[in-house]
Amino acid sequence: MFAGVVDRTVKCWDAATGLLLWSVAEGRDRSRDLMFVRNADGSVALAGATGRGLRSWNPFVGEEIVSPIAGGIGTSSWGGRLGRLRQGELPGGDVVIVAPSHFCEVLRWDAHGNPFGEPLRTECPVLAVEVQKGAEGQTVIIGSSDDEIVRYWDLESGRPLGRPLDIGMAANRIAFGALSDGKKVLAVCEEGGVIAIWDVRAGAGAKPVLVDCDAVLSAAVHDLSFVVVEGEVRLGVSFSLGHEVRHWNPVTGRYLGRSFGSGFFRGGAWGGEPLGGVRLADHRIHIGPAESVLCHRVPESALEVRLT
Repeated sequence: MFAGVVDRTVKCWDAATGLLLWSVAEGRDRSRDLMFVRNADGSVALAGATGRGLRSWNPFVGEEIVSPIAGGIGTSSWGGRLGRLRQGELPGGDVVIVAPSHFCEVLRWDAHGNPFGEPLRTECPVLAVEVQKGAEGQTVIIGSSDDEIVRYWDLESGRPLGRPLDIGMAANRIAFGALSDGKKVLAVCEEGGVIAIWDVRAGAGAKPVLVDCDAVLSAAVHDLSFVVVEGEVRLGVSFSLGHEVRHWNPVTGRYLGRSFGSGFFRGGAWGGEPLGGVRLADHRIHIGPAESVLCHRVPESALEVRLT
C-alpha cells in the first residue's frame, strides 16, 4: 500500500495495482505527515502528524483508531503541533513512533498510538528528528533544535546520549546513517539553506562537507533524505518546492544528477529488495530499489506519500 494527503483528504492505494482502496476527509486537523507502522505482533497502522497530536487509521479500511486530542493547543503535551514522524524498534521488536513537538519536546508513542514514556524536553522548539540503530543494538533518537544544536537520546529509556553537536544552523531537515566504513554521517539543512554533511564521531571539531550548492540549490530545499541499502548510506537526495529531486554523494557532497518530483518515501521490501520511491511532477509514483520496478499514475497530486 501507499498513502498520501490530497486536499485535506487521506487516501490509500494498492501498491501492486495503483487502485484507490479508501479515502477519508480530515477537516481542519489535517495530517502534515504520514507513516505506516508495523508492530512486532504483525499489526499495521497508518499514523498521521496533526496540529493536535497523533492520529492513526486501520490502513486496510480507513477506520480511525486514534483521534487528535480535543481541547486545542495547550491542553496537553500530547496534543501539540507535531513535526515529521519517525519510528524505531525496541529490542523485542515492538515499534515506537517519534515526533518533534512545538512544545520544545520530543514525543514517543507505541504502535497503537498510546503515549510511550515521558516527553523528552529541551530548552527550545525541536524542529526535526531521525531514529537510527546505534551501537550494541541500541536505537537512538537524533533531534535538531532551534538553538542550532543536535541532541541524542535512547529510544527506549529517553536517556540523553553522547555530546550535543553544534551545527551552526536551525536545521528543520535532517538525515542520519552509516557509511560502508562504519562512519556515521548527519546531513542537515535549513529550509532553503545550505546542506551540510557532518562526521558525527569527529564532532564539532571537524568542518562539515557542503553539498555542491550551485547544483543543488537552484531552488529552495524542501526536504532531504539518505537512500540506505543493506544498512549503508548509498546516496543523498534533496527536494525542492519546484519539484526537482537532486542526487548527491553522501561523502563528498558532489552533485550526481537530478530528476523531477517530490515526496521521497521509504519502507517495506519488494522481492527482498529495500524499497524507496519518488512522486514525480506528472503524478506518477515510482516504487522500487535503485531502478523502478513499479510505476503508477494517480489522478491527484498526492503530497507526503508513504509506503508499506
